[in-house]
Amino acid sequence: MKAIAQGSSTDKITTLNASPTKTDAYTYITSEVLLGYFGRLSYNLLDRYLISGTFRADGSSRFQEGNRWGFFPGISVGWLINKEPLFQGVTNIFDLLKLRISYGQTGNNQVGLYQAFGEFSVNPVSIGKSVAFGDYSVSSKYNGNSSIIPSSMPNEDLSWETTTQLDIGLDFALLNNRISVIADYFDKRTSNLLFQTPLPNTSGFASVEKNVGEVKFYGFDFEIRSKNISKNNFTWSTTFQWSFVKNKVLKLPDNGRDRNRIGGVNLPDGSSFGGIAEGEPLYRIFGYKVDHIIQTSEEAATANYDELAVGWNPKDGKKIKGRKLPGDYEWIDRNNDGKINDMDQFEIGSSVPHSTGGMSNIFQFKNLSLSIDLDWALGHSVYDEVMQRFLANTMSTQAPLPTLVRKTWKEPGDNTKFARFTANDIADGSNNWRISDRFLQDASYLCIRNITLQYDFPNKLSSKLGINDLNIYVSGDNLHYFTDLLYISPETGAATTYSKDYFTYPPVRKFSFGIRFKF
Repeated sequence: MKAIAQGSSTDKITTLNASPTKTDAYTYITSEVLLGYFGRLSYNLLDRYLISGTFRADGSSRFQEGNRWGFFPGISVGWLINKEPLFQGVTNIFDLLKLRISYGQTGNNQVGLYQAFGEFSVNPVSIGKSVAFGDYSVSSKYNGNSSIIPSSMPNEDLSWETTTQLDIGLDFALLNNRISVIADYFDKRTSNLLFQTPLPNTSGFASVEKNVGEVKFYGFDFEIRSKNISKNNFTWSTTFQWSFVKNKVLKLPDNGRDRNRIGGVNLPDGSSFGGIAEGEPLYRIFGYKVDHIIQTSEEAATANYDELAVGWNPKDGKKIKGRKLPGDYEWIDRNNDGKINDMDQFEIGSSVPHSTGGMSNIFQFKNLSLSIDLDWALGHSVYDEVMQRFLANTMSTQAPLPTLVRKTWKEPGDNTKFARFTANDIADGSNNWRISDRFLQDASYLCIRNITLQYDFPNKLSSKLGINDLNIYVSGDNLHYFTDLLYISPETGAATTYSKDYFTYPPVRKFSFGIRFKF
C-alpha cells in the first residue's frame, strides 16, 4: 500500500492528511506459499561404515496445480578406512583415512510469483496513474478507455528446476594430524532449467519462461591444513584452499541450428560459433582481435576490406565503406577471405574464473599473534564497455575525455595500444565501438584480504583489573590487489560494464584498532 500527498507547510508533521493535495494512492498485494517436508535417516555400522539418506518434498505456489511439488532425495556413504583391520598396516600411517560418496538432488523455484499463470497490467484513466498487477506496469488505453492487457505469457507446464550432484571425496590426516587434506571431485548437473525463451513478435510477447536444457558444472576442491612449526613459544599453521570449476551445456531446445545454438554467428558451411550451444561452456565473451595498427597510407590501401568500417577521411570529406586509414586497427581475418565481418570474431574471454582459492597463515609467539589471509581468482575477464564508450562517443554524447586518449595512435611509428582517436568513432572511425580484445581486461587477482596483529595480556595482569581475556589488536582489510585490471574491482567478471546489472563498488579498504575483554 502506498499514498502520496504534497503541499504540506512543514515536514515536521508526518501525517498525510495534513497535506492539501493528494497525488497518488494504490494497494499492491501479493501472496506466496512455500511448504516443505524433509527427513533424514543415518546408520553407523562398526564405527567405520556410515550411511545417511535424506528426502524432501517442496511445494511452491509459483507453479500451477499439478506441478507445484518437487521431490528431492539424497544419499551419502562413508568408509573410515583407517579403522579397518584388513588395512591396519597401511592405516598406521594415517590418523584419518576416509572415503566419501554422495548423490542427491535440490530444487529451484526462482521465477516470478505469477509467471506460470500469466500477468496483466492496468492503467486507470480516471486517475491518470499507472498501477501494476504482478511485476509490470504499463500505460494502455483502448478506444479512450482504461485497459487491462496481458504482460507475460502463462505456462501451465512450468515446474521445478532440478540440480543433481555427485560428490566423491577423500579425507586423510598424517603425522599426528599435523597435515590434513580434504579432496573432492564434483559433478553438478542442472536440468529443466528455468529459462526465458525468445518468442516470435507475432505472439505479442518477447519471451516466455520455460523449463529447457541441461548444464553441468564439474571440478575439484582441495583443502590442506598444516601445523608447520609447533614449539613451546612459537607456532605456525597454514590453511590452503583451491577450487577448479568448468562448465558445459549438455542440452538445449531443438531449434534447427548447429548444436541448437542460441545467438552467435552462422557460417556459410552450416556451422556456427558464439552464443550458447550444446557441448560448449557458458559465460564466454566474443569479439574481434587486433592484429596491429595501420601505420601508413600505403599499408591502409592494402588492408582487408572492413564491412563495418565507415571509412570517413577528413582530407577528402567522404565516407567510403570498408576504407581504412593510418591509425586504424587491422583486425585478424579469421577465415582468411580478405574481408572483416561478423564471421571474424573469436572467443576472447570468460566472465567467470576457472580457479579460486585462498591461504591463511597464523603465527603465534608467546602472547603475540599475527594472521595473514590471502585469496585469489584466475581466468576471468572484464569487458570495460564504459571505457570503450568514452573513447568512441566523446563528442556525440558529451562524455568526459578519458586519460587513455593519451595512449592512442597519433602519427606513423607510434607503438600504442589504441587506434587513432576521433570525436565520434561510431560515425567517423569504426575502431573503438565494436567489441574487441582492446577493452577486455584480465581480472585475475591476488588480494591481501586481512592482516591482524593481536596481543593477549597475561591473565595475572587482566585479573587485577577485574576482567578476563584482555587483548588489543590492529587489523587491516582488503589491503591490496595484485592485478592488471584498471579502474574496476577484479572480484566480479563481466561481459559488459555498461549495464544496470553490473555493480562495481569495490570492497572497502578498512583499518581498525580495538580492545576486547570479558567481565
